[in-house]
Formats: sequence, structure tokens, C-alpha cells
Amino acid sequence: MSDRRDQHMTGFHPAVTRVQIDLWTATFAASLPLRDAIIAALVPAATIDGVRFQRGQGVSVRADRDTAADGTDLYRQIIDIVFTHNR
Repeated sequence: MSDRRDQHMTGFHPAVTRVQIDLWTATFAASLPLRDAIIAALVPAATIDGVRFQRGQGVSVRADRDTAADGTDLYRQIIDIVFTHNR
């Protein structure tokens, strides 16, 4: 969603990226274990393809409800996580 690249006199700061994950399910109860699994998988620090990601921070979760075109109820979990990483 965003990828800010601030700099100072000695060069660039590590990159800060905010990622949003939208999870849609047929029931609110079904969304809860999936939401928790997504957060557990993404928040720990990791190195992927030579890029070092610090632990995800600023985790924000919001719930929403919508109705599909056929009248089916849909439940949404909106997860925002901020990652600091080197490029």
C-alpha cells in the first residue's frame, strides 16, 4: 500500500512498507482462526531472498460486513502490518 524511502546525510533509512491483507469468509467465526494464522505467519522477523525484514509492527485489525450480489453475507477482516526492511 505504501513504500516510504526516507533519507538523511549518510544515505537512505531502511524502507518502511505498510501492507493490507483482506480476508473474506462466509461467517465471522470462520475468519478468526484465519486472521490469527495470517498474523502469526507474517509478523516474525525473516530474511527472504536476501531482504531482511524486521518484525512486523503496528498491526491493526478491523472487521467489516458486506452482502454479495446474490444476497449472501460476507465477513471481512482487514489486517494492516507495517514492515521495516532493507533493499
